[in-house]
Amino acid sequence: MFADLQGSEKRTSKALHMAKGYGTAVIALTADEDGMALTAEKNAIAKCLYDLATTKSGVRHVDIIFNALTLLISTG
Repeated sequence: MFADLQGSEKRTSKALHMAKGYGTAVIALTADEDGMALTAEKNAIAKCLYDLATTKSGVRHVDIIFNALTLLISTG
């Protein structure tokens, strides 16, 4: 399952709760409503997604894989 901050936090939370319910891993994309994050923004978005997934949705930290989208930035 993929999670990012594009769109609404409500949509992301719903996806995270589904991932928790099915016991699946989550691929967290470092993108927000402004698109792909550049430079240090990635850390802030990753931390926000981590907190949302673990604290609010109950996803285990070992079930989160962060994708920094480096290939897309380098080719975009």
